[in-house]
Amino acid sequence: MSKIFNVSADCKPELHYMVDIGGRLREIKRMVDRGDYFTINRAHQYGKTTTLKALKRYLIKEYIVISLDLLWDYLDYYHLKKGYMLSFNFNKKKELGARKIVLGDKVLVEAVV
Repeated sequence: MSKIFNVSADCKPELHYMVDIGGRLREIKRMVDRGDYFTINRAHQYGKTTTLKALKRYLIKEYIVISLDLLWDYLDYYHLKKGYMLSFNFNKKKELGARKIVLGDKVLVEAVV
């Protein structure tokens, strides 16, 4: 099967033409290893989802990676508008407490301990 140009959803290197994001993944991993906080924010179609899914595959050998996508799917499946998540963060620089994450009409309340 030949590769195609993907203009929606995440890109997969074996299926789609895309730039090599290996350097970006190594750079992000260094931040994760140090316990740094970082954000991935760009406009529509700049590769945010592709980067996050590739990062999950890249880190899974050394880290337990939890994807919030699954939590949103859970809320959808059970027709819920609000969910709760308890995050165990072992980083010494962590911020304790609760925060709300809003996606569309759904709210996820995360408590960090």
